[in-house]
Parts: sequence; C-alpha cells; structure tokens
Amino acid sequence: MMSPKRLGWFGSVEYWSERSFEWVGRACGWLLVVMAFMITIDIALRELRTAGLIGFNWHFVSEWSAFFVIFIVFAGLAYTLTSGGHITVSLLVDRLPPRLKSAIAVLTALASGSVVVYMLYRGILWMMISVDRGITSTTVMKTPLWIPNFFVVFGLALFVLAILLFTVRQAINVVGSVSSQSKEEGNSTGGPT
Repeated sequence: MMSPKRLGWFGSVEYWSERSFEWVGRACGWLLVVMAFMITIDIALRELRTAGLIGFNWHFVSEWSAFFVIFIVFAGLAYTLTSGGHITVSLLVDRLPPRLKSAIAVLTALASGSVVVYMLYRGILWMMISVDRGITSTTVMKTPLWIPNFFVVFGLALFVLAILLFTVRQAINVVGSVSSQSKEEGNSTGGPT
C-alpha cells in the first residue's frame, strides 16, 4: 500500500479502512477463542451433569456459537480481502501484463461488488423485517434474530467498502501504468515529460 500522503484523501481513507479491517479481523480471532472456551465449558458441564454431579446447563452455547460463526465469517470478509486471503484462480491472469491484470481485476471487482451490494440490500431488508415483526429464535434463549442479521449486514458493509477500495486501487494501477507508459514513450522520442 502506498503512503496515505501520496494519494491524498483516498490514501487516508484506504489506510484507516485497512486498519479497521485488521482490528475487526483480530476481534474475529478473539471471538473464535471465546467460542472455543464456551464450547469446552459446556461439554465439561454436560459430562458433569450426566455423571449426576451438577444440575445445570449452558443452554445458550450452541445458539450463540452459531451466531459467533456468522459474525466471524461475514465480518472477516473485508480483512481477508485486504490481506490477500481469498482463494483466487489466477492460472491465466498471472501470465498477463500488469496493466491488463489490473484492468481484469477492476472488472471482476465490479461484478463481485454488485453481487455483494445486492446481498447487503437484502440483508438490510431482512434485518428490518426481523425488527418490525419481533422475530426471535425458536430456542430456549429466544434471541432476537435482528442480532445475527446485523452481523451479516455489518460484515457485508465492510466487505463492500473493501471491494470499493480494491477497485479504486486497481483503477489507479491501470491509469498509473498508462501515464507512466506515455511518459516513457515521450522520453524515448525526445518529447516533453
């Protein structure tokens, strides 16, 4: 990533967004640790209850673990994109010149971004329906379902921002390589730089 000062306001937005994605990614990691701890305690309590040593259970663990997984998956999408962790098939693209590779990256980012924006829109609608109707889970905890729906919306909103920043970065690479090529051609022909 270039210095935030070099690209002006876009560089600052990109810098602070990527720092935010990193913090959310770390939070996802810690949430995974908390979830593993809760499941371990729940299993121990279940074994103690089966042996007749205690008489209570953590009823919320399986439901909340599922909600934690939803948060981890969706909130981690933006961090995974900015850290290069998404699976890519680049057999043909790696053989292309950098400018064409960046142009293809812009096109694929626009296509995938439009799908994610639609998913975000539908997620917001579903969250609003959950709030309006007071929909809760069918488990003992009766957790309002707008909470896991919010996790999806939050993660998709971060992902849309990450895709937008990625698209702009790739477009800058395309334009930058075009302007650097024209400068090199001007230098080789003895023209102005």
